[in-house]
Amino acid sequence: MNENLEIRTADLSDMKAIMEIEYACFDPGVIESKEVFESRIRQFPEGFLFALDNVGRRGIAYLSSERWERQGDRRYDFSLDQQIGKKHSPTGPVFYISSMGVLPNYRRRGIGQEMFGRSLQLAQSLGCTEAILIVGETWIHAHPIYVKQGFTELYRIEDFFTPESKPAYDAIVMWRRL
Repeated sequence: MNENLEIRTADLSDMKAIMEIEYACFDPGVIESKEVFESRIRQFPEGFLFALDNVGRRGIAYLSSERWERQGDRRYDFSLDQQIGKKHSPTGPVFYISSMGVLPNYRRRGIGQEMFGRSLQLAQSLGCTEAILIVGETWIHAHPIYVKQGFTELYRIEDFFTPESKPAYDAIVMWRRL
């Protein structure tokens, strides 16, 4: 791990930085709300990681997750900006990585890979048996992180992401056994 990087559990005092990362990483229409991130921190704090650049003491990345109950066909009901309380189950065996962002100037340094690996270690320590996520088909930097961690494509959700002033694009649902 990079010695200039600190990864820890997020808390509500990190919200300003988390929202700055969210706005830097995603287009309007895809951005999730502050209230959704606050609910994720409150209900599953250990599942919300936050990375700081130790040189500038600046928040540079986050990863949020939830635990869900298993769906036999793995056809989960995904939606953007959804409150964690709608599906989160404290003992659920499915670890859902709900959002991840790394500031553009900090990409391609292994930060996303490090955070992602830590979240999967957490999932295993909690007894989760599988992990699931969605990734936009246009997110060329994120997709390789997931593949490298052993995720495979299950199916696509047509026109899931609807950014303002841009064409809609598909979500790729990815899964792996833990």
